[in-house]
Amino acid sequence: MARLVRGLWRHKNGFWYFSRMRDGVRKTVALETKDENEAIVKALEVVDAPELAISGTWLAEIEAFIAFKLNRNEFSRFSAENKKLTLKRFAKWIGENSSISKVGKKDIQKFYDEERKRVTRSGEQVKESTVQGYMMCLRSFFSWLHKERKAIAANPVEGISMARWDYGTKEDYCKPELRDALLCAWKKIPAEVMKRDQAREIAFVLHCGFEAGLRRNEIIEARPAWFNASSRSLRVSATETFRPKDREARSIPLTDVFLSFLKKYSMEGDFCIAPKKTRGKSRYRYDFIVPFRRYVDHVGSEIGESLDWLTPHIMRHTFGSLLAIAGESLAKISEWMGDDPRVTERHYLHFKEGDEAINALHSFSSPRKPQSSKRQSPLGKSASSKPAPRRNRKG
Repeated sequence: MARLVRGLWRHKNGFWYFSRMRDGVRKTVALETKDENEAIVKALEVVDAPELAISGTWLAEIEAFIAFKLNRNEFSRFSAENKKLTLKRFAKWIGENSSISKVGKKDIQKFYDEERKRVTRSGEQVKESTVQGYMMCLRSFFSWLHKERKAIAANPVEGISMARWDYGTKEDYCKPELRDALLCAWKKIPAEVMKRDQAREIAFVLHCGFEAGLRRNEIIEARPAWFNASSRSLRVSATETFRPKDREARSIPLTDVFLSFLKKYSMEGDFCIAPKKTRGKSRYRYDFIVPFRRYVDHVGSEIGESLDWLTPHIMRHTFGSLLAIAGESLAKISEWMGDDPRVTERHYLHFKEGDEAINALHSFSSPRKPQSSKRQSPLGKSASSKPAPRRNRKG
């Protein structure tokens, strides 16, 4: 091969570009092509590109990336922890001692393909939506390495082949009768199941989900100052330990049911539930899922129905679903739930069944008059009628 670009070499998997040594460091770039002409073009782009910074270890770069996003308010603490776990998972897969600059599109594609086949500890295959979430996280990380750190020549996640998948619609939600039974059960739960105070606390959790559509972490981080009985409103806002999703505070009107319960629920301390619990190494400050399951399972046994499917998120989904079924506008539902309007429309539009607005299809139509059996002329007159008498022309 004629070396039109110095440092261009053919390998069994394609072409590579090796730069000259500078300060004891050689830049190595996988051109990811077996076509010589394409390799030359890509190599020239690398030659003309500005010098790349020397990347650190995987863990150091991941920490720097998370700190960068937090500093710019692009991640909440909760989302930052999730992103960090995903990136560390990839670093462990690729090898924590491997060079970041040598990661190519083929590596990302292989990781994606393997993750799609992975089976969790519970025996379930990882969902496509989860795997594509990993890819979005990796894309953001490598984009930062490319644009901000200048540590890689291009983003290897761009252009990988991923499956098309249907978002679908969320069908599981509580019917009003079940919701009401769950909200009121705390008054009669036996002491051997849970203490009265703990039952009341789980009832607060249920009201936050069913009556206000709060997310799980929003319930955990809820502050007494968020609730204003006089104005009948709940305002989800930032605190020193919590930042709302997309950094946007939102106000939710309090229902009569929620207001009535709040009169019986004293909120003392910094937090509405488990006020003495402080944040540790876990993802949540406090996780109410164990007493929540005990409470829900007890109600299920009382009504003779298995409620294994009921989760904190389904409470939130019930909030949106029942409002949509009742005919409330998706714009209001989106505002109260703090979701993007497109997400709300995708998840709850199917609940607006029998919408009479579809009759607008005929709003511009008038009933058609029965036509005469006689053949009509283009001017609308019967073709068999006699022509009008001609008037005499003067002059």
